[in-house]
Amino acid sequence: MIKKSLQKLGSRKEKGQILVLFVLLFVVLIGIIGLAVDLGDIFVAYSRLGRAVDAAALSATSQFREGYSIVNIVKEAQQFLELNGIHDVVSIQIEACENAIVAGDPELCTTPPKKVVRVTVVQNVRLYFLPIIGYESVPIRVDAISEAASIDLVLLIDTSSSMAQTPTGGEADPYECNNTDITGVDGFPGECHPMEEIKEAALLLVDHLFLSDGVTNGFDRVAIVTYDRFPKVQLEMTDDQALVESTLRGLMVYPGERSCQFQPGDWIAAEVADEGPCRSYNLDGTYWGLWSPLMEIDPTDPTDIPDPRGWMVTNSGGGLKVTANLLGGQYPANFPRATPPSRQDALWVVVWLTDGFTNAGFVSDGGEYNQTILNSGAPFCPAYTWDPPGAYPGGGYSTRYCVDQDARDPLGRHPASNPATYDPDDYARDMVDFLTGTTGGQGALLYTIGQGTNITNRTAYEVANNYPPPGESLLQYAAEKGGGIYYAAPNVNQLNKVFLAIANNIATRLSR
Repeated sequence: MIKKSLQKLGSRKEKGQILVLFVLLFVVLIGIIGLAVDLGDIFVAYSRLGRAVDAAALSATSQFREGYSIVNIVKEAQQFLELNGIHDVVSIQIEACENAIVAGDPELCTTPPKKVVRVTVVQNVRLYFLPIIGYESVPIRVDAISEAASIDLVLLIDTSSSMAQTPTGGEADPYECNNTDITGVDGFPGECHPMEEIKEAALLLVDHLFLSDGVTNGFDRVAIVTYDRFPKVQLEMTDDQALVESTLRGLMVYPGERSCQFQPGDWIAAEVADEGPCRSYNLDGTYWGLWSPLMEIDPTDPTDIPDPRGWMVTNSGGGLKVTANLLGGQYPANFPRATPPSRQDALWVVVWLTDGFTNAGFVSDGGEYNQTILNSGAPFCPAYTWDPPGAYPGGGYSTRYCVDQDARDPLGRHPASNPATYDPDDYARDMVDFLTGTTGGQGALLYTIGQGTNITNRTAYEVANNYPPPGESLLQYAAEKGGGIYYAAPNVNQLNKVFLAIANNIATRLSR
C-alpha cells in the first residue's frame, strides 16, 4: 500500500512539472511569434519610409531650377512625405549646402557645386506584442542623398535669312531689320521677325535653369550656337545668366556677305562665288532676296546650267557638328577656338530650332568666317541636283537644289563614302547620330522645334511622289534619335508654350 501511494505521488508531481513547462513554452512561443510580427512590421515600415524618403529627396532636387530657394526644397520634400502617409515622425531633416547642419558638409557642398539634397527622417514604429514586456515602439532612421544632374544646355538656333520675314510671310531685308530697334526697350538692335519672338521664348527656357545671378553660383550652364551659311559659337558654356540673356538678345539674322553690285540676270564671272550670297534689290530699292553670281548662266553657252553651291545658307549639319564637339570638349579640326571645358557628369541637352530644310555642309579651316562651306565640289551638293527638272530658272521651284528629292531615312539615306549622292540632309543625319549616339557619340538629349509653315513645305515633285517634307522629317528623326520630343510651332505665338514644355520635360527627367 505504501509503495502504491508513493507511485501515485510521483505521477502527480510529473504532471505538474509538464504543465509548468507547457506554460513556459507557450509564453516563449507567443514571444517568438510576437517578435516576428513586430519585426515584420518594423521591416515593412522601414521599407515604406525608405521609398518615401527616396521620393522626397528626388522631388526636392527638381526644385533646383526656376525660383530656387531652400524653402522650396524643404517644402517639396515635406509634401512628398505627407503624400506617402509618413506619420509618428520624431524628426525630419532636409538639407542642401545652404542649410547644412554641419557647415561645409562635403556630401552637400561639392566643388564644383552640384544639386545635392539629403533627407533624414526618424520615425516611431508602434509594436503590437512587445508592449507585454514594456516596449511600446522603436525608432527607425532612414536617410537618402539625391543628386539631380547639372544641365549643360546648348541652344542651336537657325539664323538663316528666312528668319527675317514680312507680315505676309515673304523674306524681309535682314540687313535692315537687324539694325532697327523700334521699341528701344531692351537696348539691343533687331526687329527681325520671327527671330525676335524666338529669342524671347528661349529666354523663358533659360529662366527655368539654375544659373548664376552674380551672387550665387549656378549649377547649370548654357551655350549658344547659331548657323546659317556657317555654324558659329556665339557663347561657350557659362553659368552667367546676364551674359546668356544679353547674347540671346543680340542674335541677328544672316544678311548675306554684302550688297550685290549687279541685278539677277546680269551674267558675271564666277570668281566671286566663294564670297557667298549677296543681298539683291529691285530697281525701286525694294529687297529682292539673297542671290549668288553662280546662279547666273552664260548666255553664250547653251550647255551652261545654274550652279547653286554659293546660294545655300542653311547649314544644319555644321551647327550640329559644332554643338556635339562643344559638349564633348573638342571642336572639329582646325576650328579657330580653344577646346572648351566639358562636364562629363552633366546632363547634356540640346534644343534645336529651325524653320526649313538643310542645304549645306562644312569643314573648318580657320578662314575669315571661321569655317568654309563644303560646297566647293560634289560633296554636300551632288552635281545631279544642279539642274533638276522644274528648278529655277525653269518652271519655278518644283524641286530642290543640293538635296536629292527623297530626303528620308532609311531609303533616302546615302553614305559619306559616296560623294556623288551624299547631300546636306545625309550629312545632317550623320551629325544627329554623332550628337545623340551613346556608342561613338555624345549621348545628348535632343529636342527639336519646327518653327513656321516652311518646315512642312513640300515641292510639287515631293507631293507627286508622296515624299515627306524634308525639313520636318529631319527634325522628327533627330528628336527620336535624341530621346527628346519634336515640337511643331507653325504660329510664332506658340513658341513660349513650346519652350516652357521643354523646360518642364527636362525637370521631370531630372527628378526620376
